[in-house]
Amino acid sequence: MKIDNHFENFLSKDVNLNQTRLVNLNEKAKNVSNFLSNNLDGFVSITKQGSYALGTIIKPVRAKQEYDVDMLVFMECEICEPASYYVDSLYDTLQAGSYKNISSKGTRCVKLNYARDFHMDLVPCIKINGEYNICNRTTDDFEMSDGTGYQNWFLSQNSLTNGNLKRVVKLLKFLKSHRTNFTAKSILLTTLAGNQITSTSADLCQTVPEALLNISTGIRDFLQEHDQVPTICNPALPKETFNRHWDQNKFNNFKEKFCNIVEIIIEAYNESDNTKSLDKWRKLFGQQFGSSTDNSTTTTKNISAGIFSSPPKPYLSSW
Repeated sequence: MKIDNHFENFLSKDVNLNQTRLVNLNEKAKNVSNFLSNNLDGFVSITKQGSYALGTIIKPVRAKQEYDVDMLVFMECEICEPASYYVDSLYDTLQAGSYKNISSKGTRCVKLNYARDFHMDLVPCIKINGEYNICNRTTDDFEMSDGTGYQNWFLSQNSLTNGNLKRVVKLLKFLKSHRTNFTAKSILLTTLAGNQITSTSADLCQTVPEALLNISTGIRDFLQEHDQVPTICNPALPKETFNRHWDQNKFNNFKEKFCNIVEIIIEAYNESDNTKSLDKWRKLFGQQFGSSTDNSTTTTKNISAGIFSSPPKPYLSSW
């Protein structure tokens, strides 16, 4: 069996969010949306964000591990209140309903904890002077963000690779959870991976293992150019950075561990013997890689339009 097929099967069986979880997630998201549309003062609309919007959520790697999703809640701001008001208002509304026992406040969101499955971060978003802002409850500041730009950028980059950029992001997120020896928020991995795609490099990303090799080596080369934490910007809004998710120690560890991973990828990709190559890939991903020849794929359903039809929206990932 070709290594390409092993990657396809591995993504389908071990990495992609399975149909049962996806149906449950979509149902919970729609229920929350209906509740807020009927009860939240100033409600405008709600939409998927982050990995949920980009289609890069992965199945939990370990038993009892939860995954997270992000939802952006647009609220009116004719005469703006302090930033903390919007998080508090969202929280109070949920507390008054059936979400009382599963809701808690975060810095920029209200978190709904669906125990032993996933948690959903609901992030208030306010339009001020034509620009979208999220609300930092701790500092009482509005923080500008550009979602439409980021999503359009990522999807454009992904299309250049025949969808393999999205698959590589999922594999990198799997490795983070599987190996547990480095930390990097999804927004950092996603942006670092997307930044490697150019009109030239896209030609080298037309299969999954090829894309994994070239995107990963590109990230490694970028990391090796920096001794200090580099600034990772939203490509659609350079003034928006994602560095709050990193510090020097986390960056140093990520750099070291990621470079080690890339060495394994290079060895596995360049191994001409299929059996030896498979063994090397298993060293990276675990013994389940290549253990199934089931080529079945899962068809997923999107949440229907209507309440999820929304104005242009900022991109948010992990809060």
